[in-house]
Amino acid sequence: MFDGLVRFFRSQKMPEDKAPVPEVPVTGGGMAQGDIEKPPAIPKGGAIRYGRPLRNRPPPSEPVIYRHISRETGKPDYVGATKNGSRRHDEHIRSGQFDPSRQALEWQPARDGVNAEALYEHEKKKIKQHRPPLNRRNGGAGPRWKPRNPSQETET
Repeated sequence: MFDGLVRFFRSQKMPEDKAPVPEVPVTGGGMAQGDIEKPPAIPKGGAIRYGRPLRNRPPPSEPVIYRHISRETGKPDYVGATKNGSRRHDEHIRSGQFDPSRQALEWQPARDGVNAEALYEHEKKKIKQHRPPLNRRNGGAGPRWKPRNPSQETET
């Protein structure tokens, strides 16, 4: 079948201003139909659930991407990703990195079953996009964890 298509296209007349394609011998060994590798499927919307970021509400104890937004400029001062938004927000308050009088908290929950790699890739993308002044690194260096699977959890 492939040989027939090659012969058909080579038989078509070429415009005068275009050079003809050189003859290439066609061998019978090509790739089988199942040999083509498909790229891994990326869920629509990536690692973050669809919707606008939530602002000035405490984050949940689940994976989130968060930003400290400057009240003066309206731009992110800090961007981060974490497995437990509530715990990480408390750490920022205790360390003095988050000041509610100068900054607003904005966060988005991660999609169910998202892994650390996908969340940290999203964090890196946002740090590169916004260049927040309080981020000392390019992001994505946090500890790796397995996605939470609610069906495997047991009630105690």
